Amino acid sequence: RIQFSDGHYELYHLGEDPYESHNLAKEKPEKLRSMMESMVDQLKAMNAVYPVDPSGQALPPVLP
Repeated sequence: RIQFSDGHYELYHLGEDPYESHNLAKEKPEKLRSMMESMVDQLKAMNAVYPVDPSGQALPPVLP
């Protein structure tokens, strides 16, 4: 998952925790950052269009 509006991140091992009951984001910050960096790289490669703020500035994902 990506950062929520309140600033927290969620990371789950869906093979072991299919109901997403144990958030691993704080236990595995290096894995979270690696996955987020990969996502950002793919979004850039695809020329992704991001949502914008009220002033029209793009809001790309924020890395942890």
